[in-house]
Amino acid sequence: MEDIGPTLQRARRRATWIVAVGTVLGGVGGVVLALTSDSGLAGILIVIGIACAVGGLAGAVTLALHLTGLLPELSRPLAGLDRATRQAVNRSIRTATPIPPLDGELALRGAERARALALLLPYQTAQLVLLYVGIGGPQLAQLTSDEPWQIWFSRIFVAAVAVTAVAFVAWARRRTAAARRYLLVVEPAA
Repeated sequence: MEDIGPTLQRARRRATWIVAVGTVLGGVGGVVLALTSDSGLAGILIVIGIACAVGGLAGAVTLALHLTGLLPELSRPLAGLDRATRQAVNRSIRTATPIPPLDGELALRGAERARALALLLPYQTAQLVLLYVGIGGPQLAQLTSDEPWQIWFSRIFVAAVAVTAVAFVAWARRRTAAARRYLLVVEPAA
């Protein structure tokens, strides 16, 4: 696996700047739209919602563009293996159990897969969280709507997006931690 650390650092820096600029621009656009609102709470939710939408979607697209070329690094170590062997390698990574023999081809592939997971999964997680923020943000303004169906739809939609985001972040953190544990177990032997 080629060294993708510098590429990921550039992606993180660019995405941070783009999210910040997008959030500010969205906030300014939200203020312009909020001036037409009757209620103070509705205006605040409009500003927050549009800032989240613009910043989140801009950051998600930026990370997606950077990560697209790196995603083959996740599947390359397992290329050419049958399904049962791929599952065995992934299970070994999840349980931090080295694949015997430690200097064998399968063990090296497992270490390469774990390294790719440990590096790329946090960035994919950030991309999806930004996407969820960008999708859920515009619904915030509808939480103060006069129409009951809009209020309930917005509540259910925002809750579903939040639950999905939290579940995915928890899953990704467990997978990343397992990949790092696996690397700690096998790299001293390598």
